[in-house]
Amino acid sequence: MRTYTGEVIQVLGAVTTEVVYEGERYNLTAHVVAGQAPNLSGRDWLQQIRLNWPKVERVQQLADDSRLYTLLNKYSDIFTAQFGTMKGTTSKIYVDPTAPPKYYKARSVPYALRPKVEDEPKRIVAEGTVEPVQLSEWAKPIVPVMKSNGKCRICGDYKTTINNVSRLDNYPIPKTKYLLAMIGGGEKFSKLDMSQAYQQLLLE
Repeated sequence: MRTYTGEVIQVLGAVTTEVVYEGERYNLTAHVVAGQAPNLSGRDWLQQIRLNWPKVERVQQLADDSRLYTLLNKYSDIFTAQFGTMKGTTSKIYVDPTAPPKYYKARSVPYALRPKVEDEPKRIVAEGTVEPVQLSEWAKPIVPVMKSNGKCRICGDYKTTINNVSRLDNYPIPKTKYLLAMIGGGEKFSKLDMSQAYQQLLLE
């Protein structure tokens, strides 16, 4: 999407919503964009809904006591910019206690990527995902990966350190066809896409 003057509008997502107008019901798609601005009705809506223009006197937002605002206020801790923390369990990496620690120095980073690579650790420290340490017996090099949105994801190259001395969990991962058989006859399904999912897990 672009504005009238050509600036790109960031689209956060889309939702199918029920629209009621003069006794008629429509299932229409609404796009959610970043920023604060009045709601707009696009041509896709106007092609479905035949507005009675002489009766349109004003356009107003939903009242604060509407079902939508009640739902948003009830679950305000969910609809936040920060990602959550998985509760009730912790993750553990089983390391051979006799394995000698391995320390690898940092690899050189291309000059063009340095600002983004340096900003990412600051961000995850500020949000409480990790804590900085002054000294450590273990250290692995990082691999910066550029995302499609221009941001940088920092990945750890653990194959040189912890992967060689960690013990695998022997619990078998179930196959997809078995999982689908278990949910046969289900009536409600959901797709969960957690932001930075691995960073929502607490380490033991």
